Amino acid sequence: MPKTQFLSINRAKAPKFINGTKPQICQQVKYLGVILDAKGAAEPELNARIAQTMATWKHLDKLWKFGKLRVKTRLKYWTAICRSQLTHGLHTMALKTGQLTKLKALQMKGLRKIMHLQHPYINRGNTNQRVLRDTNNILRMETTDLNRRRRAAAKAAGNKVPNIAHKPVVLIATELANKRIKYFGHIVRADPSDPLKLLTFRCRTL
Repeated sequence: MPKTQFLSINRAKAPKFINGTKPQICQQVKYLGVILDAKGAAEPELNARIAQTMATWKHLDKLWKFGKLRVKTRLKYWTAICRSQLTHGLHTMALKTGQLTKLKALQMKGLRKIMHLQHPYINRGNTNQRVLRDTNNILRMETTDLNRRRRAAAKAAGNKVPNIAHKPVVLIATELANKRIKYFGHIVRADPSDPLKLLTFRCRTL
């Protein structure tokens, strides 16, 4: 069965089929688009995500350079296309500090492109803190201006519209931490017979 692959995790021997043949033993397999590693390492999947996101990012290069688009609009494209591709499901993985630093570096590179800011090697004033602060300041101003124009248009038509809330840009590490807390809450509230809850609280280790 050439299509069958076996990933051994804490198991000494590979299983056999009824006819006595053994499946292909692999150190890494791809399942549902995610790279699984025999050692449980997140690095292979993370590196693949970063490479895929960078490829997508370069395909959209003209979009980031288009000056007439608002920062808010460019951020929407970044969040919907690039950020979602990069971070989907990462809150379920145990990422190390160095791996979170990689994600932060890619995020800052993206924000500098969106904000048309030079790299700190060229302009040392464009630190990560400044990029994040300036991005949120412009995003807040654009949201305020959009709400003002929406209210004016609604008033002219005799209607009322709710304000669009300002959603600040946060670091990916912060986003993943918040998702982990929310996900853990789902596990805690799950039925006692839920397999994931049984595994999480097995032998009262947590």
